[in-house]
Amino acid sequence: MNNVQPQASATQPHSNRTLWIILGSVIGFLVIVMGGCVACGAAIGLSSLSNGGQTAGGSGPLGSLGASGLASSSWSGTLNCDDGDTLPFTIKFSASGNWLYHYDTSSGSRQAELTSEGQTLKFAAAGGGATYITVNAVSVSSDRMNYTISISHERSGGGTMIQSRKILNAEAVLSGSSLEYQSTIRSSSAASQPGYVIPDESTTICRGKLDRD
Repeated sequence: MNNVQPQASATQPHSNRTLWIILGSVIGFLVIVMGGCVACGAAIGLSSLSNGGQTAGGSGPLGSLGASGLASSSWSGTLNCDDGDTLPFTIKFSASGNWLYHYDTSSGSRQAELTSEGQTLKFAAAGGGATYITVNAVSVSSDRMNYTISISHERSGGGTMIQSRKILNAEAVLSGSSLEYQSTIRSSSAASQPGYVIPDESTTICRGKLDRD
């Protein structure tokens, strides 16, 4: 649910898995730090981003419907991920019930309301390179939401190009007085130097029952 959620904030981005790749003394060594459970929200904030521009619609239910709506609400709790991570998580909704996506930039935190399919956010990442976030699908009602978001990032330095792409599916539904949340992040990345390409792929699922703030 990268503290896109929209807001999801999970103390951005949110817990990390570190992959070290040593390529040998001839070409030196390359260290790739990859986000393990970035979202674990969109919902977890997925990458550290800096200032940029913004341009202006799920799948199965998670639980029984609640009586009150999501509009103008904020929810917090803990996400338990299938890779063993346990993460604090907060998600916020606008007055219209849309996800208020939270992300960090080099000049401070930012928040964007995710309103429609095709909406894009473009940033220079705080750690270097460029990050692009695109809303692929949106489904919102008074007591549930489902977003699919793609996040891509690339940076280069020292003759090495690092490219990563994440697909985040975040869904939440009111169940009694709680909000049941689940995020699925499919990540792929590649680091390349002349003659070398090192790929990596992973899928992480995080779930939690959140309380209204």
